Amino acid sequence: MPEVQAPCPPGGLNLWVTLPGRLSSRLCAAASRRGLLLTPGPRFFAQPGPGAERHLRLAYSQPVDTLTEAVQRLRLALDDVHDGRESSPSTPETLDLIA
Repeated sequence: MPEVQAPCPPGGLNLWVTLPGRLSSRLCAAASRRGLLLTPGPRFFAQPGPGAERHLRLAYSQPVDTLTEAVQRLRLALDDVHDGRESSPSTPETLDLIA
């Protein structure tokens, strides 16, 4: 996903990504329809302004195969948002990256 900036963190359990626009909440809703549970960036700001919608916190403490599947679903969700699709096929198994 070249339009997403994801610098390598020096440590911790979360990766903060910068999205190509103010779409964190919409992206999380689209990801949920794809079976991927995420929390929008504004929830992590003490005083969320419009810029908070450009950020997304991703936990990466899951096994590699789970994270790989999560990134694939995130790509599909981002495509859904860019294409203006209000609904997408649901994925049977839910991947929870909130924790």
